[in-house]
Amino acid sequence: MRDERSFDQASKEVVVESPSSKQVVSDGTIEGKVYSVSVSVDGGKPEAMMVKEFHTMTESTDAEVKRMKRVHNLLRFLGIPTLKTFMQFESEPKKVYMSDETEGGRYEVFSLTDFWDNPDGKNGRLFNPSTMPDPNVKREDGDKYLYRQLFEISNPDELEEQVSDMMDKCVRGGVELGHVDVFFVAIDKSTKKAKVILGDLGFVYESTPDQALSLTPMVTKSFYERLPLVAKIKGSFSSGKVVQKDLMLKTEFGN
Repeated sequence: MRDERSFDQASKEVVVESPSSKQVVSDGTIEGKVYSVSVSVDGGKPEAMMVKEFHTMTESTDAEVKRMKRVHNLLRFLGIPTLKTFMQFESEPKKVYMSDETEGGRYEVFSLTDFWDNPDGKNGRLFNPSTMPDPNVKREDGDKYLYRQLFEISNPDELEEQVSDMMDKCVRGGVELGHVDVFFVAIDKSTKKAKVILGDLGFVYESTPDQALSLTPMVTKSFYERLPLVAKIKGSFSSGKVVQKDLMLKTEFGN
């Protein structure tokens, strides 16, 4: 059904439609829910998209959205896999529209946030309290995630190459990754082939190669090494190329 109408800065008519029951992609444990919608501009063909609706919108939130838009442009310029679309309409300041990375349901998309065990708020959408460990057992390194092997990945070698290349482009382009949750994993439901993009732009920052080197490789390796905790890997899983890329970058940049 038609959900709402809005207009962007150029006064183009934008029609946003959502199903009677919104398909929640992310529960938005901190900022706001992400759900699927259909968007058409000036009577054009409807396009499947995702919309993030912030719980609250302040001046600082608005400034952060503008920063993320600049980051998105930078990632696209550098050829780093990210959201195909990231935009905001002037009439809807509390919402950010993004491309539907599920491609109409072809891909299963998730981030490690979906496994978040949050004692102070909402848990991640894939968190399952029935699998909670003994509360008397302390989790290693204070990990706040409760992983389950819910998925399958059939192309570990290709995925390792992609993650290694992403790390290289980020460091050379001065892109600093601040948290493992920046990575979105998209798995083709038919072939089980996986790909990775930078999806949570709230933890992606414009920086310099030297500054990016201090954090980006560490965050990338931490994310990649957790994949076997959430997915069954067909064949052998190795992080060798990712580790080697980290060493190569440290040698090249003199650290």
